[in-house]
Amino acid sequence: MYKLDLPIDLKEAAAIERRRNLEEQRKARIFNSKTRIIGVDEQALKQQVKDRQQQEQRDRQRHEAFGKFERHTSLSINPSTSLNRKSQTQLVSSTSISTII
Repeated sequence: MYKLDLPIDLKEAAAIERRRNLEEQRKARIFNSKTRIIGVDEQALKQQVKDRQQQEQRDRQRHEAFGKFERHTSLSINPSTSLNRKSQTQLVSSTSISTII
């Protein structure tokens, strides 16, 4: 006779649709790895970057030190130099890798 239950169904359907939309938006926010910042420890990330830069600096210094050592030893071992045998061994023994590094 009267259609009183019809608007209730429309309201209920609209409420269900609204909840579905909200749930989809929530999933998009939570499961999007590009925008999600949950669980990120910025301090730890900064420390990792700092440690990596320090390691690269140490590697560069070590590489330069070995280059210096190689130049010193190649000068003393190269037969085209005018150093005699005694001065060559003296140069090699006085130059150690610990003094260069």
